[in-house]
Amino acid sequence: MKNPHAFRVYLTLSAASTFFNAVMFTVLTVYYVTVAGLNPLQLVLVGTVMEIATLLFEIPTGIVADLYSRRLSVIIGTFVTGAALVMVGFSSTFFMIACSLAVYGIGSTFLSGAREAWIVDEVGEEHASYVFLRTTRIRRIAQLFGTFVSVGLASIALSLPILLGGSLTVVLGVYLIFVMPETGFQPSVTAARSSWRAMRTGMADGVQLIQRRPLLRWFLMVAIVFGAYAEAFDRLGEAHFLINFDFPALGNFDQVVWFGIIRAGAQLLGFFGAGMASQRLQLDEIGSTVRILSILQLCWIGGVIAFGLAGNFYTALLAYWSIGAIQTVHQPIYSGWLNQH
Repeated sequence: MKNPHAFRVYLTLSAASTFFNAVMFTVLTVYYVTVAGLNPLQLVLVGTVMEIATLLFEIPTGIVADLYSRRLSVIIGTFVTGAALVMVGFSSTFFMIACSLAVYGIGSTFLSGAREAWIVDEVGEEHASYVFLRTTRIRRIAQLFGTFVSVGLASIALSLPILLGGSLTVVLGVYLIFVMPETGFQPSVTAARSSWRAMRTGMADGVQLIQRRPLLRWFLMVAIVFGAYAEAFDRLGEAHFLINFDFPALGNFDQVVWFGIIRAGAQLLGFFGAGMASQRLQLDEIGSTVRILSILQLCWIGGVIAFGLAGNFYTALLAYWSIGAIQTVHQPIYSGWLNQH
């Protein structure tokens, strides 16, 4: 390995950022609903604002990583996302939360792909798979640990995990300034022009291909439909628990503990589901892969319908966990199939 110090920094960055995100996001929806008083439409809108900001700034901020410095891009993104979440923790209105999440979306574009590209530059492509495998395992542990810490902090004050997680993310940015090396970066002098040109060419080629092949129109329509209901589930799933169900008593603990259980259960089921799928599913044949994806998507639809129609808390909880496990198994299979074809 060319730069073992960079590997250690990357492990620290990955574990810390995953832990801080789990601390912040475990109770974020609860904060939106109970403190800020956001309704379902506003919950969807704040997410939409963040995604629009991400879309608009993806290429301009990506040029920083390609043309100037991947290290600089990662540090900027860490500072901006941390500061944005601190802003969320101090916000109690729809407008301020939407503005804060727009800033968060912009910050996330500095991080998008830059961390992975940086570590590949530092350790070499031949070691990348090992690095990412080690990182995935550490992230799973950090995410689970962060979920429980978030619940403990939220039992004191709902804004506390958001403020603390955001502040620690900013501290992480300071840490990176002093310890993050950059020895393998080779700037691309044509990064700006090639990025914009690739976007224009890709869009034009995609439109032409869809026009020539009617079957692709159906794939596009299916993707739009799945994207729409997946977005609704992601934004409103936890709010559905808060608004429409009475949480069973857990002794003297607050209902926020249930959100820790909900998150932790979904993470564990997804972990075991992905492990079983990787060992048992045969994905070498196209027909087999398509059948598996079709079954998973039908189960996904059934899970969402069951979640929406659930008449009691436990039925909704089982449906929610099932959807999370299906998503975890579905995503890598779909991505692999898409890359192959």
